[in-house]
Amino acid sequence: MKKLLFLAALMGASALTSCNGGSSSGDGQADTISYMLGMAQGQPEQIATFLEQMGSDSTHIDEFIKGFKEGMAMADDSTKFVYMQGIQAGFQTKKMGFANIEQQIFGKDSLRHLNDAQYLQGLTDGFNRKTKMMIGGVKYGPEQAAKFLDSIGRQMQEAALASQYAKEKKAADDYMAKIAKTAGVKALKDGVYYKVLTEGTGARAGEKDTVMVRYEGRLIDGKVFDQSKGGEPVAMPVSGVVPGFKAALLAMPAGSKWEVYIPYKQAYGAQPMGEMLPAFSNLVFTIEVVGKK
Repeated sequence: MKKLLFLAALMGASALTSCNGGSSSGDGQADTISYMLGMAQGQPEQIATFLEQMGSDSTHIDEFIKGFKEGMAMADDSTKFVYMQGIQAGFQTKKMGFANIEQQIFGKDSLRHLNDAQYLQGLTDGFNRKTKMMIGGVKYGPEQAAKFLDSIGRQMQEAALASQYAKEKKAADDYMAKIAKTAGVKALKDGVYYKVLTEGTGARAGEKDTVMVRYEGRLIDGKVFDQSKGGEPVAMPVSGVVPGFKAALLAMPAGSKWEVYIPYKQAYGAQPMGEMLPAFSNLVFTIEVVGKK
């Protein structure tokens, strides 16, 4: 809509004279185009729609116009332009960035929020390459802070999901506890279990190998979510699968066929993965290793 309005104003500009009132650049045609462009884009309904799309209060269009004027005044001043970019970045960080992070790490706990002052202190210290943060006697600079955030973020996200999906988590944990006590089931590392269906005698794959496998993946309720097609083996890089599947591939001699039980922590974690994999999904695979590619 904005583009069409602009083109309409531009096409008719050559037949127009400079509008009366207001400042003029001395270029009547440019003045007219400028005025008409502003007029076309200044419709209250259009501005209100824009503000609503940006998540703002569309009832205060006068404040938008005030800010718009200040923004245009800053555009030709490089120092003020950088300042304006800082305002925009700060606004987006608080309005959208904080909201997204809070949802990820705090879940549905609407009473918990990030601290503006502490964030800004960390931002300033990071820029100046100094820190006031000590955890366990270790000084945390920007690199350590990034690693800390990755670790604590995953922990807090899982805790929030555990609260939100308590029923699903209990069912998953109970299932693995039951599997661990099942006759004929053996343990791999990190809570992964398996049952030998066919004992192979070939070579085992290494971390950098690609193996040819037939497989079927199921949820603990028996629902199939993935499988090799038509009974034909498919090429699968050992390093490109979830940790629990990788542990099985590294342990299986070629010619083996196993049923492998993978806890959610060695699969896709607590997070739902689309419609196919709910939160806290344990995975049960029937895997047949044909050999290396």
